[in-house]
Amino acid sequence: NRMSGFRRRAKERGAAILLVAGSLVVLVGMTAFAVDIGRAMVVRGELQNVADASALAGASRIGNYFEQDWASACDAAEAAVTENTTEGNNMLLGDADIETGVWSDSLQTFTPLAACNGTLVNADDLPADSFPAVRVIMHRDAGSASGAMQTFFAPVIGTDEIELTAESIAVIAAASTGKATIPFVIGACSLAGALNADGSPKIGYQFTVVSAQEGTEGCADEGQW
Repeated sequence: NRMSGFRRRAKERGAAILLVAGSLVVLVGMTAFAVDIGRAMVVRGELQNVADASALAGASRIGNYFEQDWASACDAAEAAVTENTTEGNNMLLGDADIETGVWSDSLQTFTPLAACNGTLVNADDLPADSFPAVRVIMHRDAGSASGAMQTFFAPVIGTDEIELTAESIAVIAAASTGKATIPFVIGACSLAGALNADGSPKIGYQFTVVSAQEGTEGCADEGQW
């Protein structure tokens, strides 16, 4: 009858409303993921750029490998922080943890000596595989001056903000720590003895250096270098 048909249609409309409401929640959640998470990735990349720029600026001012100028290094690192931005706003020193320290190349670890806002100390008696370094950790979280990144759509699913960090370490090394490359020349006659007729190298062939003027295997390469 008409009354039972009316009740059935009312129930269907109620079920449709619940279905639409549930779909909206899912849609908003997907929008939050696309917009807010995507934006967080961009801001995280900006934080990494600031950390890299600050660490490199600091390391470039350390100066002497054995007697470090940490004060200049810290000044340069701090200046680089405030000259860079996230979300179009300049970063603040309260967003950064800047430390002086020593990087171990063999252990791949950073050992802090002092924070830049503390008492600076020299890194003495460095092992051969260790280098003066500057570490910068940039923050966008509840404890930083700029605060955590605020979200647009994620509050609907209970996320009002997203906390982000980025870290960078830059080092200097003494000139003696590099691998030296010594330039040398080989006489045309000596080189010919090391090659096959088709120009390919002879397997196992060894040059014998007698003096700067005398070639190998009876070659007198004067004027043919």
